[in-house]
Amino acid sequence: MFGKLYLFFYIESMVVCSAVFLILLLHDIIRGERSESTMHFDNVLAAHIMYFTVDCFWAAVISGAIPRTAFTVSFLNYVLLVLLSLIASTWFEFALSVMDLQWRSEKKGRLMVQLPTILSVVISFVLIIFYPSALIDDQLETTTLYMVLFLAAPVFYVVCGFIYSMREAYKKENVLKQKLLFVLGIYPLTVLLSGIVQALILKLPFFCFNSMIMIILFNLLTMESQISVDPLTKLNNRGELMRFALQGSSIHKERLKTYVIMVDANDFKKINDTYGHVEGDRALVMIANALKRAAGSMDKPPFIARFGGDEFVIIAYTDPDDDMSEILSNLMESLNSSLADMCAKNKVPYKVALTLGCAELKRDNTFQDTLVQADEDLYKRKKRIGVGR
Repeated sequence: MFGKLYLFFYIESMVVCSAVFLILLLHDIIRGERSESTMHFDNVLAAHIMYFTVDCFWAAVISGAIPRTAFTVSFLNYVLLVLLSLIASTWFEFALSVMDLQWRSEKKGRLMVQLPTILSVVISFVLIIFYPSALIDDQLETTTLYMVLFLAAPVFYVVCGFIYSMREAYKKENVLKQKLLFVLGIYPLTVLLSGIVQALILKLPFFCFNSMIMIILFNLLTMESQISVDPLTKLNNRGELMRFALQGSSIHKERLKTYVIMVDANDFKKINDTYGHVEGDRALVMIANALKRAAGSMDKPPFIARFGGDEFVIIAYTDPDDDMSEILSNLMESLNSSLADMCAKNKVPYKVALTLGCAELKRDNTFQDTLVQADEDLYKRKKRIGVGR
């Protein structure tokens, strides 16, 4: 009787969790957005649904509804191993796309991401076919080696995902982005721990409920963060810039100087007028990527936002003894060098270059007044080199 009640409760739990994941998956499909991160997220949802489905059959074996034979035990446990590795690897790929780490799209990077899953799946397949006793013992229980292979790839992805997410979260000034990256890093960790608790301590569906709760939490944070993000460049938008600027405790750092840097594309109107707004948008994305790359090399993490049109704002921090004019010059040289490389790589028929203006944000001055001063400095520099806005 206990077996039937256990099976009913377990399958009911899996159906509820699968329904939630399926709704999210169908929502993405109907919405029609096929960005890289969305496709990876949909792969995560699909992998979870498949895992929950197969896990129902395994629960039926445990409860006695399906005969416990060498075939059912070996087959179902192998499929669960494959699907757990897929859940972990697809989530890691999704995390990399959200963090926009450039190496992920390189051939070597893609191979390194998939290698743990490939090794785990292939080794387990060889053993289950030729040496089944290495994974399933005479009592039809999984062996220690099976548990090692079952957890090897997921643990690798959990550790790497956590390290990358926490590192990227540290660089962000946007609190919502920090929360998003934090959840991105701890999601696989909590899911893995709940799975271990379920497998080794209590035969209750902790894994599916924890997965569902964390996915819902991540979706809520994603929707909240999208309000503060510019949809084209994926930088902070003007509203988030103003919210950040009005929080005095956030914009000023102890024992550091704060500078407002205005960034503007040179002769951007000519790009739009000559090549169209699609190419103009392409140029803006390249500028955003150059800004992100430059931010990663700065000693103190800056706050970057798209102010409007082809104008961007950087809130940067320096030590009191640093020469800001030299820093600004090096930053502009680095940005324009990156843009020249991008233009050459993408074979665009135009040049994208930037001019920067700067003003120190002192504690007795307002952000708006400092922004005006930085804009005036930008205009003077553009006039000096003879380029338009």
